[in-house]
Amino acid sequence: MRTLVGTLADVHRADPATHRLLYDQAPRPPEAARRLREFQAAMAAEVEHHLARLDAGGPDRALTALLLVQALEAQVHGAVLDPPPGRTTAESVEAAVRLCLGALR
Repeated sequence: MRTLVGTLADVHRADPATHRLLYDQAPRPPEAARRLREFQAAMAAEVEHHLARLDAGGPDRALTALLLVQALEAQVHGAVLDPPPGRTTAESVEAAVRLCLGALR
């Protein structure tokens, strides 16, 4: 989970101003939407592999993995670009890790 969340956080930290503009305000052209879906699918496949290795994720590991990646994308976006008042980005990212680990137990 830490590697997955850390990777997503790094994507958001790389250029936060541009990421905010592209994610929040710009329309997504079909090519960008396709690339995002491919990125999510690749990450979900890796997560699914580890869920199977750990015998976790329920009866439909592929769906669990994809939903986990999609949920984390939204959570990390907020944690990195707009952490809640009084919380650091690091605290918010760590909370996302704990949330996901708890959901998988």
